[in-house]
Amino acid sequence: MLKTLRLIIIFFPFLLLLFLIYGYFFNFKLAINKSYDFPSKVQGIAVLTGGKGRIEKALSIFNTNPKSKLLISGVHKKVSLDNIINSSNYNKDSIFIDKASESTLQNAAEIVKWAENNSLDDVLIITSYYHMPRSMALLNYFGKNINFFPIPVKQKNFSGNKIETNIFLFEEYLKYLLTSS
Repeated sequence: MLKTLRLIIIFFPFLLLLFLIYGYFFNFKLAINKSYDFPSKVQGIAVLTGGKGRIEKALSIFNTNPKSKLLISGVHKKVSLDNIINSSNYNKDSIFIDKASESTLQNAAEIVKWAENNSLDDVLIITSYYHMPRSMALLNYFGKNINFFPIPVKQKNFSGNKIETNIFLFEEYLKYLLTSS
């Protein structure tokens, strides 16, 4: 009996921590599937590169808001604007490319700097749905005077395998926890 009590005392904090992490992970999964509204007049659009559909979604919104400015953040150093946008239908003078950023932290700092340099108060943020909580936490930290509106890009399950998907999302959740603490 005493041995069992010792085991419970030793493992209880671990189990409590595990349940807390899992509970918050469940809330994280609910949050990443949320949909958002954004203002009718779009001043700025910033897209964090790295996932399918992000740039296409940004260009679609940019195309319907011709007076807005667009930043494509985290572009590979060898890629030019013409490599990304092969159409002359866009006002390329209002499209900016950030080739310096190599991480979400750097993306956030560059987006805030770009918004401040262009006197933008309202900026749509486009990234993958699972990446949005961490991106928004960093943007709100650096850009306290800027209104950021999340526009998550939804993707189908990665391989159709729920276990692999949950492992991937849990890794993103842990990154979010590290960012927001």
